[in-house]
Amino acid sequence: MSAENIYLIMTYEVAPENHSAFVTAFNKLIVKSLTEDDGCMWYSMTKSTETENTFKLIERWRDQASLDAHSTSPSMDPYRAEIGPLVGTAHKEVLTAV
Repeated sequence: MSAENIYLIMTYEVAPENHSAFVTAFNKLIVKSLTEDDGCMWYSMTKSTETENTFKLIERWRDQASLDAHSTSPSMDPYRAEIGPLVGTAHKEVLTAV
């Protein structure tokens, strides 16, 4: 992998009754990541206009080490505990710029 421009795209399927709680929980995580996680350059939550229950979290990290530190940090545990029960399925994709 390239040493720069690491992107993470998480795709979540969320039941309609969980949409509001899911977005609220992720907004807290976005603020935490942008203000506290070294190497977090950009973080955005999006909702599909084509598939009603699909959300995508798009992140940009300075390098793979920054993403790895974020992903394995114990400070992420409360967010995982809050978000996990709200999600039906999740898919992770890591990309690099070309």
